[in-house]
Order: sequence, then C-alpha cells, then structure tokens
Amino acid sequence: MATTLALVERVRDLLIEDGSRETFTDAQVIRTALNPIAREIAALALSESETETITTAAGTRDYSLPAAIVPFVRIASITFGDDRRPMAWIDRSQMAQSTSVGEPAVYSIWNNRIYFDPAPNAVFTVYIDAWHGGDVAVASNPAASTDEFQFTADVEDCLVWGSASMLSAINSEREKEARFSERYGNKISQLRQKLQPDSGVPASITDEFDEDAYFLAY
Repeated sequence: MATTLALVERVRDLLIEDGSRETFTDAQVIRTALNPIAREIAALALSESETETITTAAGTRDYSLPAAIVPFVRIASITFGDDRRPMAWIDRSQMAQSTSVGEPAVYSIWNNRIYFDPAPNAVFTVYIDAWHGGDVAVASNPAASTDEFQFTADVEDCLVWGSASMLSAINSEREKEARFSERYGNKISQLRQKLQPDSGVPASITDEFDEDAYFLAY
C-alpha cells in the first residue's frame, strides 16, 4: 500500500511531457484529483472492511455512527451481544412511530446516525461491519498515508489513472485525457467484475459510477 506522496508522484509521472513536469502542487493533485477519484472508487465498496462498535444505553434509540466508517459505503452486517445476534435493515419510515423497547431486532441509518427498533432495553455492544471509504489525505497534509484506507494495488492503479485523466482535462490536453480515461475505465470495469456488491442493504452513496458523465463535467 503506497503513501499519498507516492501516489502523487505516480500521477506526475503520467503527466510528464517533453521532459517537463506539470505545475500542479501536491495539495492540488490531492484536492483536485486523488480525493474525488478516491470517493468515487469508495462508492464501489473497494476499500477494506472493518468492525466498529457502539455501546447502547437503555431506552436510547439512535446513535452517531463511529467516525472510522464515516463516510461509509455499505454496511455489511450489524450484530449485537456476546453471541453476535444479527439485525435486519428496514426503511426508517417503518420505525418512525415506534415506541417499543426491548432487544433490538432491526436498524436503519439516516444522516450518519443509526436507529434501532425496538429501542435497546439494556446495555448492548453493537458490532458494525462496514465497507469504508474516504480521502487519501487532506490537501494540507500530503505526507499522510493511504494505509488507513487499505487500498489494494489495483485500487491504487485506478486512483492514479483517474487522477491523471482529470488533471489532463483541466489542462485541456485532450489526447492524454482520452488515453488516461480509457485506462481508468478499463481498470474500473475489472474491479467491478471482481467485486460482488452486498445485497439487501442500501449504500450511503451511489453504487454506480458513470465515467463518461463524470469526465464530461471537467
């Protein structure tokens, strides 16, 4: 897994023309290209999953999602108690009028908060297994590592090709933009074939990424 600065250098290497380098700063490469592409790739649930926990309080129905999985892509499973009993997802509107209290059986997510029904009647440990995503680094801290987000080599390739295409478009270098965009589209297609999206649980952001529409916007 590469550091953010290593990804920046790979993007720069693709942008080299006639021995000269492009004039984008590290922060510009991160803010303008790497982070937007990382968020689009995260929408495909291609970063590693992790488990976070919430400790409930008796009578309290909703809780903030753990910061480590915000922005999250897709909840893989939610269980509670020492024996990891499963809970099912339901639409939030179905529990809007509920006042029941007991062992939680279902959950819903809205605005980065998780709601349980029935509201827990005791202290439980809730385990959230989620695909997470986010920026490779904040632009003011380009030395930060991507390791936190566990990008695999093929995802890093997507980051680099997509970023190079975006920056070429900004520079009005249409030939390079088209070439990099094609490579990026091919990489995304390969990754989609490798990953079978989880079913039955809504994503927090779109499951699909329209490459043509995305790059026409730049």
